[in-house]
Amino acid sequence: MLGTTPGIQPIATPQPMTPLQSMTPLQPMTPVQPPKPWKIKFPAIISGILSFLQFGITFVIIGCEVGSVLIDMVTATIYVGFWASLFFIFAWISQATTC
Repeated sequence: MLGTTPGIQPIATPQPMTPLQSMTPLQPMTPVQPPKPWKIKFPAIISGILSFLQFGITFVIIGCEVGSVLIDMVTATIYVGFWASLFFIFAWISQATTC
């Protein structure tokens, strides 16, 4: 290897790149509508009843956790009822909006 200094590496120079002409642009996805009979198979009244039950259970969980905190704040169980109620609130709202 004549003419090279040991320890020095050649510096790579960036080369301009052109986009591929053969690629076609991506088309946006169109939403798929569910078939109409699903509302007949699962009526809205059942979804409403489940939503109301989730609403009630959510407030029962919050009430039990508040009662637990008021009874014994020192040895509380990291307030897991409040964390669980967040998931129930999201489930209740999403269930109620599908009616």
